[in-house]
Amino acid sequence: QLVTGEAGTVNDSSTDTADSVVGADETNGPSKRHTARNVFGVGLIVVGSILLLQNLGVFGSIRWDIVWPVAVVALGVIVLLPSIRRWND
Repeated sequence: QLVTGEAGTVNDSSTDTADSVVGADETNGPSKRHTARNVFGVGLIVVGSILLLQNLGVFGSIRWDIVWPVAVVALGVIVLLPSIRRWND
C-alpha cells in the first residue's frame, strides 16, 4: 500500500513487511536444501575416499559385504535423526 503523509512523502509499508519476512528466514539457519546438499556432499567425499583407499590396497582384509549395508543404515539414521527428535518433542 502506498500512503501519502501530510508533507507529501510516500511510505511503502509492503517493503517493510517483506524485509521482516526475509529477516525471519535468515535467522532460522540454513534451509533444508542446503542441509541436504551438505549431507550429500559429505557422503560423496566419504564414499570416494573409501573407494580410493580400497584401490590403493589399504583395506586388505575388510569384508565390504558387511560394511556397505551398515554404512547405508547409519547414513539413513543420520539423515532422519533431526526429524525423529522433532517428532519426540
